[in-house]
Amino acid sequence: MSYEIPHELIAAFADAPALLTVAQAAKLLNMSRPGIYGLCYRAGLRHYRLGGMDKGMIRIAKDDLAALVKARQVRLAKRRRKRPAKPKNQLSQ
Repeated sequence: MSYEIPHELIAAFADAPALLTVAQAAKLLNMSRPGIYGLCYRAGLRHYRLGGMDKGMIRIAKDDLAALVKARQVRLAKRRRKRPAKPKNQLSQ
């Protein structure tokens, strides 16, 4: 079974500029700006720092953001079948 990114998110990505600000990426994913910074530094979201190595503006390519969303997609696991309950040993009287 194939899992796809929701159509609303695909449409939002299509309308977005090629390089997103942190605020634009946050709005696109309905997240906070600190959440996007966390994805950049802890979750490996590829990003560009423009205007200086330490204090420059961060820009995120929309393709990199889409790739992270796709990689983080949770797939439903097949449910295990419950085993029938074993009959309790009854003492014969």
